[in-house]
Formats: sequence, C-alpha cells, structure tokens
Amino acid sequence: MNLRTLTAILLLGNLFIGFSQTHEYPFQEHNPTKLKKLGDKALKFGDVYTALFYYEELVKVDSSNIEAHYKVAELHEATRNYTEAEINFNYIVTKAPKTHPDALYHLALMQKMQGKYDEAKLNFSNYYENLKSRDRDFKRQIQLEIAGCDTANYFNNFPSKGSVANLGNSVNHPHIEFSPLPLNENKLVFGTLREDTLHFYHINFEDKEPLPHRKLMLATKEGNTWIENGFFENFNDLEMEMGKITYSHNSKTYYLTKCISDIHHKTECHLYEAKNTKKGISEVTKLPEPVNIHGFSSTQPTVRFDTLRKRDILYFVSDRPGGKGGKDIWYTYYDQRKKTWKKPNNLRLLNTPNSETTPYYDNQKDDLYFSSDGHATIGGFDVFKSEIRDGRYSTPINVGIPINSSSDDLDFIFDINTDKTGYLVSNRKGGHAYFHETCCDDIYSFSIEDIKPYKSELQIRIEDTSCKEYTISFSSTDLKTNTTTNDSLSITDCNSIHKLNPHTNYSFICSRKGFYNDTLTLFTSNETIEEIIQKSFKLKPIPAPTPIVKDTTPTPVMTAEVFEKLSESEAPIVLKDVQYEYNSTKLTPVSKAALKSGLVPYMLKHTEIKVVIASYTDSKGSEEYNKNLSQLRAQNVVDYLVEMGVNKNMLKAIGHGENNPIEPNEMPDGTDNPEGRKANRRTEFIINK
Repeated sequence: MNLRTLTAILLLGNLFIGFSQTHEYPFQEHNPTKLKKLGDKALKFGDVYTALFYYEELVKVDSSNIEAHYKVAELHEATRNYTEAEINFNYIVTKAPKTHPDALYHLALMQKMQGKYDEAKLNFSNYYENLKSRDRDFKRQIQLEIAGCDTANYFNNFPSKGSVANLGNSVNHPHIEFSPLPLNENKLVFGTLREDTLHFYHINFEDKEPLPHRKLMLATKEGNTWIENGFFENFNDLEMEMGKITYSHNSKTYYLTKCISDIHHKTECHLYEAKNTKKGISEVTKLPEPVNIHGFSSTQPTVRFDTLRKRDILYFVSDRPGGKGGKDIWYTYYDQRKKTWKKPNNLRLLNTPNSETTPYYDNQKDDLYFSSDGHATIGGFDVFKSEIRDGRYSTPINVGIPINSSSDDLDFIFDINTDKTGYLVSNRKGGHAYFHETCCDDIYSFSIEDIKPYKSELQIRIEDTSCKEYTISFSSTDLKTNTTTNDSLSITDCNSIHKLNPHTNYSFICSRKGFYNDTLTLFTSNETIEEIIQKSFKLKPIPAPTPIVKDTTPTPVMTAEVFEKLSESEAPIVLKDVQYEYNSTKLTPVSKAALKSGLVPYMLKHTEIKVVIASYTDSKGSEEYNKNLSQLRAQNVVDYLVEMGVNKNMLKAIGHGENNPIEPNEMPDGTDNPEGRKANRRTEFIINK
C-alpha cells in the first residue's frame, strides 16, 4: 500500500491512527517472526503507526532483513514522515536497487514532498528511463511528478501575493483537524480527533479499547485569535466518525458526512442532511440511494446553487463504480417534481485516474475548487480551480504558492462574502503534530492580496543633435511563458518611450552606420520598482579602417630544400599554396603539388620526426560545424601524405575550427573581410624533431 492510497483513505476517514506516548513498547519482544505478524495485524486494522513501531523493532533485531527495511520506508511514507522515508528509501536504493527498483520512485516522491525539486526530478527521470512497466497510468503519473517539479520551480519564482497562518493551538491539536466551515465572520465549524494526551492502543483484538471518534467542533473568534468553543451540537454521533460538513445558504440545509467500520474493518462514509429551520436544526437524516450506495463511500459534500432552476446541486466524493479511478468528484440534485434524487454524474473533465478530494463551490464567482494528486502538483495533494462559465468547466489550474506547499493541501474554502480570505487544511511544516512535523493536518487561514497594476516605462534619450539615422531594436523574454519577442522602437526628437511588462528580460541595441553599437539590458520583477526608468545612449564613431597591404613578395617554388630551411624555425609552417575554398575539405591540385614537391621528400628524408597537421577555418557557420570541417581538412592532408609514401605514425591531424584566427574575419565597421577569412582557412605544419 503506497502513500497515495493511504492518504486517500485518511481523507475519507477510513484510518484511525493510534499513538504511543513514546517509541517504547509496553512489552519486550525480540522474535522477528512474531514482530512481523504483529506489524501485519496492525496494518490489517489500519493502524499504520503501530505497524511502524513493530517493523522498526524488527529492523533492530534483524538488520539484514531488506524486506523489513522496505516496509519501514513504506510506513514512514504512509505516515507522511518524508524525511525518514527518504533516508530509508535511499538505503534500499543503495543496498538492493535490483530487487526493489521502485524504491527510486518513492525516494524521488519523498524528496518532492520536502521541496527538493531538482533532486526529485532527476530521480523521477532516471526511474522513468529504466521503467519496464507497461502500465500507461503509472507512466503518466511519473510524467506528472516530473511536471510537478517544474511547476513548483515556476511558482517559487512567481509566487502569488498572499499569506498563510496556522489557526493556533486552541483549534489545532496534535491529532488531525479537517473541514473548516465558516458560519459567519466570528464562528467556524471544524472536524477533529480530540485527545488531550498521547495514547497507546494495544492490538488485543479480542478485548481492545474503544477508539475515539472524529467530531465536529465550534470555534469563535476573539480579537484575532480563534478559540475552541465546544461541540457543534445536533450533529455529532457517538457511534460514528464525523466527516466534512457544508451549508447551503439558499436552501438552509446542512450536508454532512458520517462514517462507520464493518466487521472486516472497512470504513464506509455516507451523506446526511439537516434543515436549519426557525425552530432550530432538524433531525439529521441519511440521503437515500442513488446518492448513497451500500459498499461504497459518499463523502465531502459541497453545494452549488442553481439560480436558474432554484435548486441545490450537490457535489461529493465517492469511490463508486463508473469513475475514472481512485476517488472521484460526482454531482447530483433533488428533483422536486419527482421527489427523488437524480442518479449522480461523474465530473469526468476534472477527475483523473488518481484521487480528487474536498471539493468546494464558490457561488459568488461560479468556481469549483478541489484537491487532487492526479494533476501536476508541487506536493502531494494540491488545490486546483475550475471556472464554470455557461455550464462548461475550464481546465483545472493549480492555485500556486502560498496556498499550496510541498505537503498535502486540502479543504480550501473562502470566508463568507469574500474571495480574499479563507481556510485550508495542510500537514505542512509549522503545525501541531506528534512525532514529526508533517504528521498531521492542521487548519490554516489564508489571505490573498490584489495584484496591483504594473505601471512602468522606459524613457530612452539619444545624446546627439540629429537622430534620424539611429535604430533601436530590442528583444523581450517573458520569464513566465519563456517566450521571446523581437521588435524595434521609433525615434522622435532623440527620445523614445517604451512601456514595460513585469517579470521580463529586456535587451536594447542602439545602432547607426559608422558607429559602435550601444546596448542596455533590463530585468523587471512582479512589482513596479520605478514607474519611470530613464536611460541614454551615446554612440562612438568607428575609426577609419587601416588599409590592408597585400604581401607582394613572390612565393618561392616549394622544394625539399625550401621546406628544410623553413623547418629551422620552431614556429609553425604555413604553406600558402595549401589553401581551401569556403566550405570545402578536398585538397586542390595546387595544394597537392605543394605537398608533393616540398613536405613529402622532406619527411621521406627525416623519418625520425613527427609532424602535426593543424587545420583552421574562418568564423562562418557554427563552432561545432567548423570544428568538424577543420578536422576533415587536416585528415585529408594526412591521407594524401600517406598515399605518397609517408609513414602514418609520423603524422597527426588536429582540427581547431574557427579558433586562433590570424586575420580579422570582419572589418572594424562590421562588414565582411574576405581576405582575412581566406588567410584564416589555413593549414599549419608543426615539426617535432
């Protein structure tokens, strides 16, 4: 059972977590077989923490047991102890990568849940490259995890304006809190598993202690502090687990979840309703089929009010047949004419093969918020938003940081009559938890700040009396979309005004024929630092080029004696007759004649020497292309010399490409220099005696 499955079960209320006051056991047991049986039995009952304690003891007793180590890693993952899970999965990756290849996937997942996105992406990618599974959904999940790492880095670079704060230790206790529901500005209903102290529930299945149930509580706001104010009356059931609750202000109806376990320890959650009348809260009644189905859970309700037909549309989460996988969002409504609930429809556009949970409908703007681990997330479960316009749901978008974190983020909901403040549930660092800092869910408040309009402009002035011949070109790269735009600016009276966009890299080039270019680079953030940025360009004239005087000295006819004389110098020898035309590698007849009459007889006479043939190109073409071109040219010289009888062991070919030019490839004014390029297309002979 992996993290995804266990988290989804926790969200439906299927797991009770038993805690011990310390990691010590109330008995001493050192038998590996019995420890494993106790651990497996705890898992059967859904108590992952107790199972973890037994398996940790098993590893202490039998440290060579790789299967026990792997189970410890899985249980740390299940209890959302990302740090310890990473350590243990890394141990498996190091010790047994072949027998447990999936440990690399879980290692990457635990790194992602800690915000180590670069490390996680690398391990996800390595795992994917060696994946032998043909499961398309699993491959899709790995690709989503990689995309989630990229999404996280994006949001870290471009966070939304806002803040998130823990609701405080009066509301949040070390056990889980869930389902915040604001009744007004100063009253909040929430779910919780209340235990004042750490407690160990020993697995004695014949005579076990009764376990505490999750209940609905009420909190009131005193100043800026939320204070727990007892049970939310009329709803709690002493025999059942309470789940998410919501309220329809239009129909004056509460919709809520209750869960119960059967003799096989499988938990089912069903939906209930209660009317808010002038006489008080009505009796809580269970919704009939087809909303609730025996053998499957229906939970986590939220309500959209259909203003056209004046009715509630009830959204909820279920694992019933007909979904896309995991837990899906469904919706239905009550048919007043037929006095029946309609058969629920699956919200297929938003659902994925994984799980969608804790939906919330914002009736002010017709937006549906929900949490999912089946879209690209920056943590485990992220909050997403889909806009409903003309009956159509938009593609879900990740609401980003700070609402979402590298942990699980759930139960998003706005305050009454606002879309700027609200609440969410998260196991992010900074909460109140047992054992480790990402153990358990707390309720957080959030605030979203309006984005101020970006107002900034660049004022450019050219320091000259006449600006008619100037050109200002620029490129701008939007860092959010990674798109680049190229354009030019018009010049009026030596001035130019350019409106700037946020989070953009700008590069401006001011040019004029006969002058050196002047450049300006500029980066804008999300916030306006200066509304007006003033810059000036002042171009310097290019001096007149120095005339190139051609060498008119006649080239001596190349012979062995001439080459002998040239070799007396330690400098590289350049044979002017060994030339290449643009983009050519073949030796011309003139080149071959020069080699045959000079170098060949010289090398046949001096068989003890080594000669390096170094070839160079001009700067046209890419650097890599020129490197390959020059290597081919040098090798052609070697091949010809070997053909003429020279021992190939005396020769070595090296292509230097466009490096080390002996003449400029361009004139000072930027125009082409054909003579310089011709000189650079050369072959040098370096003699090692």
